[in-house]
Amino acid sequence: MSFEKIKSLISDDFEKHVSRDLCVYTSSIFGETYLETLKEFLGSEFTITFWHVKDRDFTTFYRLTKEHREFEQTARKYLLKNKQGFEVAKKLREYTDWMNNFMEEVKNKEEFLKEKKEFTDQYRIFFAYHQITYWGTYHLHLQNPDKKEIIKELDDAYSYGERVVPNVETYMKGFNLDYLPHYENEGKMEDIGLFFIRENEVFKEVNIKGKELEEAEAFILAKDKVDYKVITKLKGITVHAGNIEGEVVVVKNPSKQGDIPEGSILVTGMTRPQFNPLIAKCKAVITDEGGQLCHAAILAKESKVPTIVGTKIATKVLRTGDKVRFDSEKEIVEIIERK
Repeated sequence: MSFEKIKSLISDDFEKHVSRDLCVYTSSIFGETYLETLKEFLGSEFTITFWHVKDRDFTTFYRLTKEHREFEQTARKYLLKNKQGFEVAKKLREYTDWMNNFMEEVKNKEEFLKEKKEFTDQYRIFFAYHQITYWGTYHLHLQNPDKKEIIKELDDAYSYGERVVPNVETYMKGFNLDYLPHYENEGKMEDIGLFFIRENEVFKEVNIKGKELEEAEAFILAKDKVDYKVITKLKGITVHAGNIEGEVVVVKNPSKQGDIPEGSILVTGMTRPQFNPLIAKCKAVITDEGGQLCHAAILAKESKVPTIVGTKIATKVLRTGDKVRFDSEKEIVEIIERK
C-alpha cells in the first residue's frame, strides 16, 4: 500500500497520542496489539495507527482520537461487566510475572532468537491487558469512583507491571535487536515509520523510511491548525496538590536531555521510571498524557511533588524558560511569562 493510499485513511482527528522511549521492536508489537489483539479482546475498532521511531528508541504514536475515545469507554464497561476488572488485574499480574521470568532466565541472543515468537506473543497479550487496565481504570476513576474495590485492584496490578516495558527496552538493546521490527533479525539502523491499518477487515502493516517518512510526518503535523502561541492556560488533572510558581524545563527524551536545574517544573509528554532522577530535582510536574494510574501520578503521591497530568498540549504550548503558575485546586496551569 502506497503512502498516497494511506493518506486517504487519515482524517483530521488523526493526532499525536504520546511520545516516549520505545524502540522499533516494541513499537512493532504494540502496533499489532492495538489493531489485532484489542479487537480480539474487546471488539475495539482501530482502523489506523502510526508509530514513528527516531534514533532507534524514541517513538511518537498517532491515532484517530474518536477511535481511542471509544476504546477507553469500551474498556471501562468491560472492567465493570460481571466484575471482569478483577480477572483483568489477575491476568496483568500473571503476564507481568511471565515477562519478568523470561528476561531473567533467557540471557543470550541465540537462546532468545529460538524463543522470540513466544516472547513476542506473550508481550502482545501483556500489553493488551496493560492498556485495558490503564485506559479503562482512568475512566472508572472519573465516572465510577464508587467502585473502589475494583479500582484498587486494578491500580495495584498496574503498578505491579509498571517496570515491564522499560525493562524490555533494556533487554532488547542488550541483544542489539531493538532497532528492528519483531519479525526481523537483521537490517539497517535508521528512522522508521510503522503504519498499522485495517481496511475491509484485512490487517496490513506498511513500513516507510527516508523521504517518504518525512512526507508522512509533515502531512500528519499539517493537520494540526491550532496556534499554540496564543494559549495562556492549560487544564489538566491534579494528582498531587500544590500552588506554586516557577520556570519550566521541557524534556521529551530523558536519555538525550541530560540533567535539569534544581527546582525546575518538569514538562513532558508522559513520565516513565527513567524520569525518576529528574523528578527528584523538580518542584512540580506537568504532562500531556496521564490520569490517576500513570507513572507521574503514582510518583507524585509517593514523593508529594505537585503534579498536573493530562493537559494534552503542555509540550506544544510551553517552552523551556517559560514561567508558570500552578493552581492545583482549579487544575489549571497558567503562563505568567513567556521566554
